[in-house]
Amino acid sequence: MHLPKRNTLRSSLSRQPRHPATGAGERRDGAQFRQGGWGWSRPRVDSVQPLERGLQYPLMKTSMLRVKPHQVTPEIRALFTTDDPANVRCLAVLEGILPGDILVDDLTNPIWGVVRGVGDGTTFLSRTITSEISHQVISSLRQTGNVVIGMWENDSRWAQLPSDSAQDGVNIEFLDRARKHNLETYLQAKSPNWHIQQIDPFIFPRCAWYSVICREYGRAEHFFQKGLGFCVIGVNDILAEVYLTPAVHGIREIGVRTQEAYRGQGYGTLLSAYSIQICEQREDHVYWNTAQQNLASIAIARKLGFQSERTYPVRIWRALESE
Repeated sequence: MHLPKRNTLRSSLSRQPRHPATGAGERRDGAQFRQGGWGWSRPRVDSVQPLERGLQYPLMKTSMLRVKPHQVTPEIRALFTTDDPANVRCLAVLEGILPGDILVDDLTNPIWGVVRGVGDGTTFLSRTITSEISHQVISSLRQTGNVVIGMWENDSRWAQLPSDSAQDGVNIEFLDRARKHNLETYLQAKSPNWHIQQIDPFIFPRCAWYSVICREYGRAEHFFQKGLGFCVIGVNDILAEVYLTPAVHGIREIGVRTQEAYRGQGYGTLLSAYSIQICEQREDHVYWNTAQQNLASIAIARKLGFQSERTYPVRIWRALESE
């Protein structure tokens, strides 16, 4: 289901919690969270009058509307191309499956729009957007969190974006796992010292990604209503965790994290294979997205039979408060 850690600022960003759904690897692939949860420092969506024509956002010279998912019209949906990388994240926000920001200039006859996920700051631009609007929107959104934009390299919209991003990098998305690629090979490992268990409300607070997931979904119970999670539990520790986003048009994005002390022992592959098998038994497809330099994540995706790989550049504008 992010986005990448980049070559520049990698050491400083790696200190931040990692986000599971934005990079299915040993590390979170995407913009970092600020300690304390930047996602909820913004005004709550239900506290805003979304149809107030004169509504102004910080640093915005242009009036815009903040739209709730139930107000999203076919005209608003049509603003966004379905071919953008990680498009499943855009759909999740538009359909109210995951929280986020939906901004447009007009509800009835919109010309431009922007969608941002709360969890990792992944941001999507409408097919048409001017340089002036993109600069204003990004400046405004940075007041409350990171802005992470990934598009295909030849996308003309790159020319409309500010040049002051804090980080540039490359992501790879993996699609179309071959069902004929048998996962049982990776599920045969057994040991009395560990077992696989679905993450439940009792296990969840012990998980490394507990705070990250709570920020993503708002509250822990929201995750259990919509998402899936599995872990490998040892005698005293949780060795690895996998999280899957709610299904969006039959697609779940996966994120896996292995505790550092247990990496390189196959737990990430084992747990990913187990989780993918569960999803496919439910007729869901799994989407994998990771940073180009995350070699462990890439190796797992290829090992588990993902056939299609697509590489795309990513730029990150960090939250102003975190700079």
